[in-house]
Amino acid sequence: MDLKKFEIFENFSKAELNSVHKILQLNEFKKGAPIAVLPTETVYFLIKGKAKFSRIDEKGKEIILYILRAGETFGLPDFSNGKYSNSLVVALNKCLVGRIHQADFDKLLEKKPDLCLAVNKQVGTRLVKIENRFEELLFCDIPCRLARLLLRLSDEYSHELDSGVCIDVILTRQELANLIGASREKTSLTLSHFHRNGLVKFHQRYICLHDVLALKNMAK
Repeated sequence: MDLKKFEIFENFSKAELNSVHKILQLNEFKKGAPIAVLPTETVYFLIKGKAKFSRIDEKGKEIILYILRAGETFGLPDFSNGKYSNSLVVALNKCLVGRIHQADFDKLLEKKPDLCLAVNKQVGTRLVKIENRFEELLFCDIPCRLARLLLRLSDEYSHELDSGVCIDVILTRQELANLIGASREKTSLTLSHFHRNGLVKFHQRYICLHDVLALKNMAK
């Protein structure tokens, strides 16, 4: 297992990485299994698989804030004053996750000042992305939100097929709806409209972007 693929460990020496390995506990999670409820006294490292980071609003509706992929960290301390507390991380497929107790992670922070800077950078970047998502919910209509989501997912998780750039993560219509803050019915209707107009195609259970330019225009 190469911890170097985690951004916060990029500047660690081999000896320092070995010290991390010694305190890292590994767990496997099946698709649909809850991995963590945040805030937590544990820092998590997604080694294999994909997971969704969600929170439940006051009405009990799930809002998916973002998709986590292998090489990403969660459970890090944040500076949002609890704004994103009561969040849930759930496996989208089979996941291998490493975890370090917060007390042990704090010791790493004390020994390695560069790690503190890397954590602050990652948390700050993630908070900006989440704030941008909430702005989309407020100011963009559903077609715009869905187009932006598909483009964003294709940038982060994609592979090329004859039918176009395919998003390399399988999401249900409900999960797509939760990602854009819309009902399942309206999301399905919008996706069907994209399909009829040649913006997207379906390959097995994957969504493929067929007309990226049209989607970019829709996302403006």
